[in-house]
Amino acid sequence: MWIFGKEVLLPAGTILRVGGANRTVHLDRTKDRIKAARELHRDNHLRTTP
Repeated sequence: MWIFGKEVLLPAGTILRVGGANRTVHLDRTKDRIKAARELHRDNHLRTTP
């Protein structure tokens, strides 16, 4: 998820609902908690293993 200029990986359980037409994601986290979340580094976190 991209937010506040960085990408963070949040647990799926934090999603409360997804808005329809505007595709807004509502979370059970405050902005401060999301800002403080560890940044996602795609090369490290999403690599595939053989």
